[in-house]
Amino acid sequence: MKQTTNMSRVIGQLQTIARKINTDWFNNELDMNRVVISCNSTPKAYGHFTPYLSYRVHSKDGEKGAVEINIGSGTLDRDIIEVVSTLIHEMTHYYNWSHDIKDCSRGNTYHSKKFKNEAEKHGLVIEYDSRIGWSLTSASEELVNWIIDNGFEDFRLGRNEFTSLVGISGGSSSGTTPTTPKKKNNSIKMICPCCGNIARVTKTTNLICGDCMKHMIEA
Repeated sequence: MKQTTNMSRVIGQLQTIARKINTDWFNNELDMNRVVISCNSTPKAYGHFTPYLSYRVHSKDGEKGAVEINIGSGTLDRDIIEVVSTLIHEMTHYYNWSHDIKDCSRGNTYHSKKFKNEAEKHGLVIEYDSRIGWSLTSASEELVNWIIDNGFEDFRLGRNEFTSLVGISGGSSSGTTPTTPKKKNNSIKMICPCCGNIARVTKTTNLICGDCMKHMIEA
């Protein structure tokens, strides 16, 4: 999968990834037809989840209305593993909201153990921060391998609001402040020196680009 540099294509790709996440990690329990994926600026947050968009109403059958999952536009230049982890973080909020599980307090900024317990069922590792609770988010080894197997690539928009803060955390309706991570993922990025094609592996290996037939090097 090629790197995406156009915002409209980024949103489309995030929608595709979210649907794949729903299939593989949420057993298709999330109604993705009700989800609006956006990439607006989210100062001091990697993303947020907001239910009941103002331009939608409850359906006649009494089901809950549409929701927004926003991934901060200025945070998309992070490693794709971190971006996908934030997306799953916000989708976990959607799952909990859909099942009437209250997973945040203090104005939707402090994440409870209910959030941790559910998020870790869906490929995340959650750690504690005294300010925002069980919110510090990283990818499990299983999730890292899943991202590599699906060939998801980094977005490259040239915008980075958190150049010195590369940790992963998500947020609820009001977002969550990014924090420095305690863990790093174990994926290795390999790049073709000729055409720039990228591959991800879990250990250094001898790869050849199928387009250029050149040996790929570790980025």
